[in-house]
Amino acid sequence: MTIMLSEFQTAEGIILKVIPFRDYDQIVAIFTKEAGLIKVLCKKSRNKKGGAKSHYTPLTKVELVYKEQKGEIFNCHEISILDFYRHLRTELNHLNAACDIIQLLYQTQLVGKPAPRLFTLTEIYLKKIPQTQFPDILTTSFRLKLLKHEGILAHPLVCSVCLQPLHQEAFFFRGEVFCRLHYPMGASYLHENEIDVLYQLLNCKNYQELTEITLFSQTKNKIERYCKETMQKE
Repeated sequence: MTIMLSEFQTAEGIILKVIPFRDYDQIVAIFTKEAGLIKVLCKKSRNKKGGAKSHYTPLTKVELVYKEQKGEIFNCHEISILDFYRHLRTELNHLNAACDIIQLLYQTQLVGKPAPRLFTLTEIYLKKIPQTQFPDILTTSFRLKLLKHEGILAHPLVCSVCLQPLHQEAFFFRGEVFCRLHYPMGASYLHENEIDVLYQLLNCKNYQELTEITLFSQTKNKIERYCKETMQKE
């Protein structure tokens, strides 16, 4: 069925970013299951008399009624708060991990591109953050799974030059991966144990598998740097 631009649409989503606009308005970026990342203009949402509208903050689950317009920014008709994710706001490391995830989504998702599986994955990871002693495992795993979802990362890694599968060691440089014969000067090194951890974080099927992974800070930093460089390259 063709949906006319004049019709109101409804979606549930997570607020990723709120941008002040003009004197009293806000542009709210929301990651939804139905429509992917959408941006809506909320008029007078910064007015102190706006009541519940003052609750437009990142890391909030909402139900949104909006009207599509030409361009990337739609008109917001109504936003209802579904969840403030209070369980993520009691510990600083939990809040930092959750904010890391929603920032990654804002940086990588295209406006209007549905990603229902990624939305479901996001909800699972946000739910599990307070249940783990080391939230970094979740955020690092989410980075890798996000790259896999975008078609940027696959298992196994392969050398960018000779396409050799890399199981025992790998070198990465500016978002590309190399074998020992082809790595450039300045490349970072992942030894066998670190590659094994990367693959476990990428391919884990459930939370129990994640809890059994040991992630040392040096390995975490290497993997996150590789993910960052890969995203910048794309």
